Amino acid sequence: VGDDIARAVATALTAALAMPDATGTQRDPRATAHYLEGKATLRVAWRDASLEPAIVDLEAALALAPEDPDILAALAMAFARSSFQNRRNSLPQAMELAERAVQRGPSSGEAWLALAFARLYAGRSSEAAFAASRSVLRAPGLAVGQSLLGSMLLEAAALDGAITHLEAAHAVDPITEALWDLSRAHAYAGKYELAFSRLRASTYAPYFCDIQIARFRMWRGETSEARLPDRPDGVAPILHDFGTIFSNIMRTRQYGDQLRSLDHIDNP
Repeated sequence: VGDDIARAVATALTAALAMPDATGTQRDPRATAHYLEGKATLRVAWRDASLEPAIVDLEAALALAPEDPDILAALAMAFARSSFQNRRNSLPQAMELAERAVQRGPSSGEAWLALAFARLYAGRSSEAAFAASRSVLRAPGLAVGQSLLGSMLLEAAALDGAITHLEAAHAVDPITEALWDLSRAHAYAGKYELAFSRLRASTYAPYFCDIQIARFRMWRGETSEARLPDRPDGVAPILHDFGTIFSNIMRTRQYGDQLRSLDHIDNP
């Protein structure tokens, strides 16, 4: 799979797109209002699964502008993410909308990004990597696209490429989730102190930074009495449970009992 992802990325970054974007009438202002509200909600709620308000706004926008590639792409991402979180069986809809978005706007980085997410959540990794690469090629300033491509390269063990794209994502938008995979990439490369420094320097989600640091220290076989702070409001209990397990392993070096406790963690 890693080689397939690498080949897909190389192909996407070297092949040119000749198809022009479809042109249309000016977007209805009401559609724009719904689209902007839905997209903002989608960004904020991406992790915590409360995507229904975003979907409502984006569906209203699409009803007013059914061929708008930006709206198609945003709704496709919302459907794909909601399906991934087992909130909706909407992955087929996500795929159809994303393909329409690319057809209507082939030079749109967000359209290709929507297709990347739909393909990724459908288990089509190499095709997702191709679409993510096209997204980055068309919109290098799109932090989520850089982050997704970097994360996929990281899973394919292409550390140099992963770090390049994750660093780009973090530079564009420090509050993307790129920091988690960027620090993990540095840890995989044996640069633990760099990973720790990046996490400690971040003002984004300090609770998650603490979890990540505990995880990396566990990897290094360290023992520490440090405990995680109380779970902040809005943090899913499952994340606190995993963080507590990492912290306990780091403190006791007892893997068996802690790993068995994973059996009692339910997906929220």
